Formats: sequence, C-alpha cells, structure tokens
Amino acid sequence: MQIFDNLYFLIIFTVPAAIHILYHTYIRLNARQQQDKSVEIAESVAFCAAVLFINILLMQNDIKKFVQYLSSKHTINFNYPMFMAKYCIMTIAVSVAVIIIWYLFGIKIFRKAVNFVNKMLGRPLEVEQSDTFNAIFNSADIIDTMNKAVAVYKGTNLVTAGLIAAYDPPQNQGKKLALRNSDYVKELLQDDQKRPVEYRIFPCSELEYYDPQTDTLIKFYDLDKYDKL
Repeated sequence: MQIFDNLYFLIIFTVPAAIHILYHTYIRLNARQQQDKSVEIAESVAFCAAVLFINILLMQNDIKKFVQYLSSKHTINFNYPMFMAKYCIMTIAVSVAVIIIWYLFGIKIFRKAVNFVNKMLGRPLEVEQSDTFNAIFNSADIIDTMNKAVAVYKGTNLVTAGLIAAYDPPQNQGKKLALRNSDYVKELLQDDQKRPVEYRIFPCSELEYYDPQTDTLIKFYDLDKYDKL
C-alpha cells in the first residue's frame, strides 16, 4: 500500500509542480518578480491545489468509483490501471491548460485588479517585468531592440556597438548581449562625433538604459540612415 500512496502523491502533487517549475524555467517569457523560494513553493502548492480541484470536477464519477473500490477492499469490479492512467493524463492536460489560461489571461486581470487597489491606496503599481533591463529587452512595450543599433558605454568610453544578435533570457536574470556588425557600427558612431547632427548616421539615441551599479550605459539608435548605407 505504501507504493500506491507514493504513486498518488506523485500524480496529485509532484507532476503538476514539476510542470509548473519547467514552465518558469524554460518557457516563461518574462522574469519572475521574486526570488524567495518560500513564495515559489507557495505558488506550486496553490497550482497543485487548483489542478486537483479541476480534476475532481472533471472526473468525479471515476473518483467516486475509485473510493468505493478502496473502501470495499478491492472486492468490486474496477479497472484500477485504467483509472490511474486516465487520471495521470488528465493531470498533465489540466496543468498545461491552467498555465495557459492563468499566465496568458488570468495574471493580467489579477494585476489590473491589484493595481486598481494600489492606485486607490496611493501605492506603487506592479509591472509585468521585474526590472528595467527585462522591461526593455524581453518585451516590445518600450522599444523594438532587435531593430535598433546599440552602443555600450562604460563611463564615458565606448566599449562596443552593433546590432543585437542575442541576449540572456529572463529566466537567467543576466545582462549579457551578443552583437553583430560591431566594428562597422562602432566606427560609424566614432565618425559621427566629427559630423554635425544632421549629417550623422546615428543622430540621437531613441532610448538609454543606465546601470548605476556598474556605470554602464546602453544607447539605442534608429536604423533608417544605417539601412540606406
């Protein structure tokens, strides 16, 4: 019976929690807003409870027969392997469905409700991204980074420049950039310093990101004149 108890726990809690963690690790497009493991555990418990509740609603007849099967000490006719396979498949399907519904629609509605209360109470509003870097690079709400030239400055020195090829996903919480056409773009930026503004390839930056902890400045430039070259 101990084996079966472990199997029940595995299907009811471990499988949904594993799917939930895998989503946050490999799929989620915006970074988590907290690093507290206790909050992450609480989220997983709530997620498993939601999956269990939905499973009970969808499979209530099968679960009633299963309870009768256990209470009668396996004397009634009941296809136990088929029930466990069905419940396992249902758990996976419901877990995926809950993730899709909650993180595509539910969390946005919840955030709007929370921000409505915050606004009424004069509190700071919650945002989708956890920091400014992710808000710029992992969403198109502020600027389309993939269609801009970037220049990275350390203090007042131009470190590198180019077109963005890749950057760290939000799950890594990193701030690394991979640039292409670096030498050419850097040379154009340096030549621009000798020209009047109206004749520059990159006349002015559209957006600037500054990290005061590392004294790093990232400037984003429009590519209209660059593309004509």
